[in-house]
Amino acid sequence: MKKNLLLLFLTLNFSFAHAELWVIAHPQNAAVSLTPQQVSDIYLGRLFGGNVPLQPLEINSDELRRRFYFALTGKPLVKIDAYWARLQFAGQQKPPRRLADPASVIKSISLNQDQIGFIEANTLPSHSGVKVVLKLE
Repeated sequence: MKKNLLLLFLTLNFSFAHAELWVIAHPQNAAVSLTPQQVSDIYLGRLFGGNVPLQPLEINSDELRRRFYFALTGKPLVKIDAYWARLQFAGQQKPPRRLADPASVIKSISLNQDQIGFIEANTLPSHSGVKVVLKLE
């Protein structure tokens, strides 16, 4: 029994050993840093910057999306997807736009001041044309 518990504990520890997630923005974006609550509000369609809505971007990876939303809200991805399905069905909001990979998110944000996105810390090259506004464990 003790061996099984130890094995389970070690397995869980290794499965959660992921790179830190960083929320990134254009260097000229007014946000110097953001709180987890602000980022949550942006990604759930509840916060806008100035007169132009902030446009959140996602990477088309359920694993990264799961980690990101759980770190922000404590809710599983299935609940986040259901939330967006309800809003879309009611014609109220559209979910964040999904891009293929971290490089696409970085490139898009480097060209657009009104976008933010999230990536794994180890995928951000130096001189990428973006700044980090929040670090999530």
